[in-house]
Amino acid sequence: MQHSARHTSISSSAKSAIIFVIVAGVLGCAVWLGWSLLHRRYTLPTFSGLQSSVKVSVGITGAPESLDIRTTDDDSLDRVLLGNVYETLLKRDDNNKIQPSLASSWKVSEDGTTYRFNLRSGATFADGTTITSSDAVWSLQQIITKKYVGSDELSALSNVESDGNSTLVLRLREPDPRLLAKLTTRIGIVYNQRENIDYAKQASGSGPFTVSQWQSGKQLTLSRNDHYWGSKSKAKTVTVNFAADTTELAKALNNGQIDAAVALDQSAADAVKDDGIVKKQGVSNRKVVLAFSNNTQSILSDKRFRQAVRYLIDKNAMTEALGGGTVMTGPLSPLDDGYQKTDETFGHDIGKGNDLIKYFRFRVSRRPLTFVYPKEYGSQIGEQVKQTMYAEPAYSDVSVSMVNDAIILTGYDESHVTYVDSENGESKTVTQDHQYDFTIYETDGEDDLDLLMNSNSYIGFVSTDSQSAWSKALKSFSSDDYAKNFQSFIGTLDDDSPVDWICTRKPISAYRSNITGVPVNMTYTQLPLADMTTTD
Repeated sequence: MQHSARHTSISSSAKSAIIFVIVAGVLGCAVWLGWSLLHRRYTLPTFSGLQSSVKVSVGITGAPESLDIRTTDDDSLDRVLLGNVYETLLKRDDNNKIQPSLASSWKVSEDGTTYRFNLRSGATFADGTTITSSDAVWSLQQIITKKYVGSDELSALSNVESDGNSTLVLRLREPDPRLLAKLTTRIGIVYNQRENIDYAKQASGSGPFTVSQWQSGKQLTLSRNDHYWGSKSKAKTVTVNFAADTTELAKALNNGQIDAAVALDQSAADAVKDDGIVKKQGVSNRKVVLAFSNNTQSILSDKRFRQAVRYLIDKNAMTEALGGGTVMTGPLSPLDDGYQKTDETFGHDIGKGNDLIKYFRFRVSRRPLTFVYPKEYGSQIGEQVKQTMYAEPAYSDVSVSMVNDAIILTGYDESHVTYVDSENGESKTVTQDHQYDFTIYETDGEDDLDLLMNSNSYIGFVSTDSQSAWSKALKSFSSDDYAKNFQSFIGTLDDDSPVDWICTRKPISAYRSNITGVPVNMTYTQLPLADMTTTD
């Protein structure tokens, strides 16, 4: 009986202790909530015992020289900061589809000139303050008035305003059916207007990370944002190491300097030791394009000759020579906005190519065609084009020049980009003087459309039909009209053949077997790191 009484006493004491702990916890949370309401901070408190202390590292090519995403025009900056440190109103997933981000939903008026975005409830900046529509308004105003990188993409915007704390309203002078896509880029960032930092060396936004260390051109350390409104980073820190090329990345992984490397080409992936390493191949919309000079001095300014070349080029063989990829059947890749699977118009068909090119037999014998391209693609590409064009009935000589450190960039301001011949150091101004007939460039997504439709670019493409179809698509009122008009434009552009779209790259991620959450798809343009951690 005494034993029973003692047991009852102990149980009663234990219950009292448990009740005390629960009450104390509730009161503590109530105090914290009251303080948060006063200071506009709503992130739930974290307990260090429940947080991972894991530290991981990943290697990539391309190193930004500044962290100022507002003024530094460098795609490598978007790659490491967007989605990790800064967040945009909308975002792209790893299949390149537009998804909600800081805006949880949106609505477009029937005439396509008014966009209403509902901001995500509970979203906060890294300092814990709640994101409101006034922050979004201020951010867009700063981008436009201070002419930050990409501000020209908002030329149709006439007014930006708040409708309460959680609704952003954008009013346009004219429809812009690509506006949602644009708001997934840096011009869609919502900045903290109360932040006072040196943007060149620091970065702070609403993403799952903050920047804790930055060594220009070498390394960027991201630390978990404990105030993050969404699913927090699984690792305490993720260090991004920058390399000059994929060969250097493979060496770093083999030497144990990094835990993972992304966007490797096949040769670099083959150089990575298989012992304890996982390799996964992803998909992307990075295109390799064989460009034709549409300048009137080149025979490739004739549409029929360009079409003939597209029939004659063996894209499967060229893709293999480029290190592999997915052969394209037209201007769009499967991950591009507006892609629709259709039969290839200009598939490899020597008969059709010869039927077109025989009419140019005497014209092409006047001078050899020139193929100028970056040395990194190897000599096999040049030989393929050379043999293709010399075959009967074309009998066209092709002069091949491989060049060092030359990449044709897509955009409007490459008028002074030059190529230096790798053999004799002779400068060849490709983009300014159009001293080429063929060249190669790489581009992501639909970026090359703006290049192709700018008649002042080094491609020099001029087509009334394509330009008319492009203008009609851009003036579409609704998404349905745009989809229809855009498909019509793509068909017209494909027929005009200003270039030949060869293949899309298939990036390879390699990482240690105890590492999880390494991004695989779309790693040329985005690098979501919040899921990266170890199984140890």
